[in-house]
Formats: sequence, structure tokens, C-alpha cells
Amino acid sequence: MKRRVTFVCENEYCGKKFERLKSGISKHNFCSQACAAIINSQKYPKRGQGFVACSRCSKHFKGGNLYCSPRCAKDGRRGYSVEELLATIRLFFEKEGRVPARREIPQISSLCRRAFGSWNSSVIRAGLEPNRSHEKRMYKRIMTKAKDGHFCDSISEAIVDNWLTANRVKHKKDFLYPHSKHRADWSAGVKNL
Repeated sequence: MKRRVTFVCENEYCGKKFERLKSGISKHNFCSQACAAIINSQKYPKRGQGFVACSRCSKHFKGGNLYCSPRCAKDGRRGYSVEELLATIRLFFEKEGRVPARREIPQISSLCRRAFGSWNSSVIRAGLEPNRSHEKRMYKRIMTKAKDGHFCDSISEAIVDNWLTANRVKHKKDFLYPHSKHRADWSAGVKNL
């Protein structure tokens, strides 16, 4: 009585002959786990959650990047011309109604810095006015006096103090927090004013 049965691997690319005990025969018979994995991967691909297509070669991979490899990233980034970079900035401006910050268009920010020297230079080349830098803020820290006589640490603080005065809100400047050495800019609506 023969205990083994001869099979041909169901992986059409393998075609290897192998023997299996009668008790080990199943619905599908492969010569190895590797051959079974190849066929199962073809029948039931795992391209669902977390898989994205590479922006250059369309290969599916897991992750949050635009490109599947550093080589595709390098080749894909070469695809932007100077005019396309500027057009992307202008398109954002038309769509949002404001100049984009560098972090809002991350896919071209480093390319713009390489092509034009800085993000603001690329915004100027696109025909737009760049956002203010920290040195050119509208309200700098300048000691000033509010209309009610309070001394304020900045112009923006004086604007708030003037609004409180104009709307007849009783307030006290540099109010001490209870049981602390810390101070609040104002205290409003407290009985001990």
C-alpha cells in the first residue's frame, strides 16, 4: 500500500514535483510555503489601508511619503521647472486668497529655496508680497501709554486696554494672581478694583 501521493506544485511558475502523505493532502497543494505565499498574494493583495501609490512610478507602498524610494524622490523632484514652482505658489494664492507659508506647500518648499535662495524670494518672484517676518511685525514690544493712563508693554496691549476703557469695562492693569507672584495683564469685573 502506497502512503505517498505525487503532486505538481500549483504555482505555475514553479512546476516542481513533490510527494505528500495521504493525510497531508489539502484542497491546494504547493511544494513550499514560499510558493503558497506567491499565489495567495496574487489572489488576495494587501493593498488596502495604509498603502499609497508612488507619485513617480505608481508602485504601491506603505507609508506617508510621496515617493517609494530615495531614487524616485530625486527623479520626481526634478520634474518641476522654475515656472511650475511659481505657478504652484500663484495657484495657492488664487485659491486661498493669501500668500502661502512655506509649511503649507511642503512638496515644493525645499525646491524653491534651492532655486531662488529662500522661500520669500520665490514668493517675490511669483509676483506676491511675502508674509511679515518676526523683525517686521506689526506690533513690536514698545512701552506705550493707554488712554486711561495705564502703562502697557506693547501697542497690542494698549489697544486691548483702550477697548476696555471705551466699553466702560472696569479693569486693573498687572493684577496679581491670588496666592502667587505671577501677574495677569488685566483683571476685569473683580469687586476689589
